[in-house]
Amino acid sequence: MPQLLKAPNVEVNVGALFSYDFDDGYFQSQSPLDYIQHVFIDSIGLLSLWDKAHQSFEPIFTIAETGFGAGLNFLTIWQRWQHWCEQNPQSTLQLHFVSVENAPLNINVLSQVYQGFAGFASLFQQLLEAWPPAWQGCHSRIFDAGRVHLALLFGDACDMLQSHQFFADVWLLDGFAPDKNPTMWSPALFNCVSQKSKPLVQLATFTSASQVQQRLKDNGFDLVIRPGFSQQKMITAVLSHQRAQSATKNSASYLTPKRIAIIGAGYAGLFLTEALQALGCTIDLYDEARHVMQGASNNKAHLLYIHPRVATNDFNGLFEQAYSFATYFYRRRLGVNHTGVLHLIDGWKNKNEQWHKFWPEHWLRHVDQRQLQELVGIPISGEGLWMPHAKTIQPCLIGDEILKNSVNSPYGFNCYYQHELQSISNQGGQWQLQGQCLGEPFSQQGYDCVILASGAGSMQLLQRLGNKCIGQDLLKPSHWRYPLRPIACQSSVCDFKTACALAPKLEGLKASICGKGYITAPDQGQFCVGSRFYPDQIAGAVKLRDHQLNMHDFQAALGIDDADLTQAVVGGHSGTRMQSTDYLPLIGQIFSELGDGLYLTTGFGAKGSLVTPTAARIIVNALFGGAPVLSQAKLALVDPDRFAKRMGKGYS
Repeated sequence: MPQLLKAPNVEVNVGALFSYDFDDGYFQSQSPLDYIQHVFIDSIGLLSLWDKAHQSFEPIFTIAETGFGAGLNFLTIWQRWQHWCEQNPQSTLQLHFVSVENAPLNINVLSQVYQGFAGFASLFQQLLEAWPPAWQGCHSRIFDAGRVHLALLFGDACDMLQSHQFFADVWLLDGFAPDKNPTMWSPALFNCVSQKSKPLVQLATFTSASQVQQRLKDNGFDLVIRPGFSQQKMITAVLSHQRAQSATKNSASYLTPKRIAIIGAGYAGLFLTEALQALGCTIDLYDEARHVMQGASNNKAHLLYIHPRVATNDFNGLFEQAYSFATYFYRRRLGVNHTGVLHLIDGWKNKNEQWHKFWPEHWLRHVDQRQLQELVGIPISGEGLWMPHAKTIQPCLIGDEILKNSVNSPYGFNCYYQHELQSISNQGGQWQLQGQCLGEPFSQQGYDCVILASGAGSMQLLQRLGNKCIGQDLLKPSHWRYPLRPIACQSSVCDFKTACALAPKLEGLKASICGKGYITAPDQGQFCVGSRFYPDQIAGAVKLRDHQLNMHDFQAALGIDDADLTQAVVGGHSGTRMQSTDYLPLIGQIFSELGDGLYLTTGFGAKGSLVTPTAARIIVNALFGGAPVLSQAKLALVDPDRFAKRMGKGYS
């Protein structure tokens, strides 16, 4: 279960918000937008800083903030950013905004506040649609076709800043007043601010309190006391020369590649293509098939959903955060049906009574048999968990849309089908590919970065690169450096009219259902049922027996025992998924001894559509920096070299 943060105690009015917890307003009551413009934009010359970043060919400009509150700073700056982008249409600079918040507001409060800010109607609606559950951790959201990234760090400010890696160009210190909420102005927080700063960082805060001045000085900032808003005084600051030199050494250096080869045109490869093109990269996409989404991704339709868990830990938290991001990420794409999903449960009644302590009701709620039928449209015995944000996805439509957008992108893009990669080598800091295309050899060179996103093809590519057993037992998969295992799977496609004729109970079906298997809501006269799984096997041809087993599970879940619905099957898909031996994906740099710029994203099992949007952000963040995606602890869980580290093996 995720950890659900407590909502703040507030008084809300149109255009005004007051905290009873801290006896302070969330923002200036008089002319709040003028206040933000003066304190957080004009005082540090924010627009000029964007000009300089663009002129210096920086890929990302990162603003960090203490105290998201109602998001008024973010929306004001986002609006200014849009105007700046209109004036600089050739720029690929991205704006990343990182903000900590320990008591997230709910959607109803936010909606009431923003009725008083008509000029933000469009932006606020986008923020509202993207608003995450109040779970502790990092929530990433992307706006303006990838030009704006928001990372909401929900939880204690110091804990969140210490556990997430990023470096800020600008800091906005905007918690409640120091005498009202001293924890947001503690020595530990100022130390975090200093450690998370780039050498030329600019800092602004509305207060000039003596303890704030001293703590900034103690952490290496040179201060300027300026006229604030409405006759108050404020502070701007920069790192001292000595501390700036230290920041140069401590801040991460990123590869920032321009020409990239991506191996694999499924979910993982396509989402990477999309994200990297937004940064102006030239992409060459390779696949052994004749078109995109032809591997394990090639189901007619499947579910974007997560099995709710009953334990709070980083393992579950990783997938819960990926689910939070994915439900937003897919919201306006072709091939996505926003049906919601019913998760069938059995024998969990006592635990189900506690779901509200861990999930907001608009993300998950326990439903009885009567409510269940209203939501799904057909009678089903038992109880369930209703997940309104879950979706039904047609992957080929998503793939075609991304491919079309990539081809039309102003940045270079090539898609090489029926190319079997045989070797990858680093020649003088540039990566070279060699292989076969329709029996003829091919060779491409000059890549700054190569990313393996080839699903079932990953095992062979890793072996050719030098994957080997690094433990004592050659036959034990977990003793290999990058341990992967195949899982054969088969789904079934059914004609809805035929199924209803065989079982009239199905006629009202309007939502997707998941239990032992899954059933998608009918779309264009068809629905899908899946999936059979066979660990440690490579998929072969579609089998009648697996269709029969799929339909048996489907009928048992819905209580249909008087018909043979196998007669409704009109097709299916057999594919091979990849899974690591600890059931977590492998996302990050591999074979570092071969040189910088070789990355892997695979091992998603049955969670490809769920995790690959986050996986793409992890790799882009590793290459270019910017707003964090996950905590350092969660990133360690997916580090491809985690198995070697557990066995004390090091590579350089």
